Amino acid sequence: MATHVREGIGNIEGLGLGRFIIPLLVLSAFGPLLLPNLGLRLDQFFVYMLLPIALGFVCVGRRSSLFRGPSLFIIGAFSFITAWTLAVTFGGISENIVASPRTNRDEWVAFEDYFYVIALIFVIGEFVKIHNPEIIRNLIDKICLIVIFIMCLNALLSIASIFIDLTQIISLFVRDLDIAEDDLVGKARKTGIFGAPSTAGFAYSIAILICTYVARKSEKVPIWAYLVGVLIFVGGCVSISKVFLIGGVPLFLVYWFSPGRRTPSISWKVIVIIVGIIGVWLLTIDDLGNKETWRGFYLIGDLFDPDPEQTTYSSFFDLFFRFIEIRYGLGAEAVWEEKPVVGVFPYVWDVAPIQGLGFAYFGIFDSAYMQIFIQGGLVSAIVYMSILLTIIFIGLREWTKGYETGRFLTFLGMLAFLGGIGQPVITISRANVLFWVLILLILALRSAKILRENRLKNI
Repeated sequence: MATHVREGIGNIEGLGLGRFIIPLLVLSAFGPLLLPNLGLRLDQFFVYMLLPIALGFVCVGRRSSLFRGPSLFIIGAFSFITAWTLAVTFGGISENIVASPRTNRDEWVAFEDYFYVIALIFVIGEFVKIHNPEIIRNLIDKICLIVIFIMCLNALLSIASIFIDLTQIISLFVRDLDIAEDDLVGKARKTGIFGAPSTAGFAYSIAILICTYVARKSEKVPIWAYLVGVLIFVGGCVSISKVFLIGGVPLFLVYWFSPGRRTPSISWKVIVIIVGIIGVWLLTIDDLGNKETWRGFYLIGDLFDPDPEQTTYSSFFDLFFRFIEIRYGLGAEAVWEEKPVVGVFPYVWDVAPIQGLGFAYFGIFDSAYMQIFIQGGLVSAIVYMSILLTIIFIGLREWTKGYETGRFLTFLGMLAFLGGIGQPVITISRANVLFWVLILLILALRSAKILRENRLKNI
């Protein structure tokens, strides 16, 4: 009797709750605000609702992907960063440090940014079982299609908002939309439901890498699939996000032309689409270039115009390192009074390089590395880097074995590495759900393949 019950339970678990929960989690990342005044998102509600259930799975000994090497290390490392920063926050700061205007609410919000990532990883890891690799691979493909479809809708929404006032729709997803679009820059950077250009840029970067992953492993790519990629690319461009333009686009090009794909990187379909894009560009540039229609063209141009005496950068690397210099307060333009975001980095380096200054000492972070370092010092920064390097290293190992998911994992890790220069990408709202779902599913696929190989060796 006990044997039959145990077999029944095994069969039920074999259905895999993750096949339903994980797609719903991804969909919730694109959901509306449930409590606009508090900024409560649908994905937050969904994750915290599932958290007690995931804890229950741990108590009953459910075999999930969470307690497999890499996933366990990632959640353990980020939990350490959170605990360390919390200890620094409660430990206080010395008298020689400038007092921060932070409030208890600011500290709670900053803590919740970290804790949400832990809860998210925990929920994903517990709802993804280690079973047949094909089941996990099919789930990855399903998630990819969901992300591509919704990011296309968001791109259409962003493009349409150039010509039509869609404030009533977008305000369902974005808190304080009026403040975000209070100036010309805010009105020019069209982000759809994401609100912040950096968030949209990270999401579009993930989506365009997904398009490349799907195309590379397909025997035949229809022309509509290329058009979908173009739409996502345009959506990323109209967000005018440096995360997308300086991080996502270069990685997409490297990934697209990397060897090992099943279809050619250049075909007649690609050529036709490129010619079509150039034609549409020439027909619409006069209208879109008008500041009364869309100021975005001028903002994109400003990104590549360093100063009045130099009209262009000699190379992409000049642009990239110039961006780092300004962002981290390493150049002459890093004046704290004028640019507090960049000026605070050398200040913290002088007064508290090891432990940092705790949650919300500084209110705005335009970089994952500044966020981690300022709040938790070098201790947190080193642990954070170990997370990113672990993801990239595992991706490279799978890449050398010929797995396309390994290449995909490598470029996702590189995206977090590069994108973190411009924004705290792995803690950023909405888009970080897409990132962690893909990372943990690929790691679960790897664990499932290793488990199957070990079983075959023991037969």
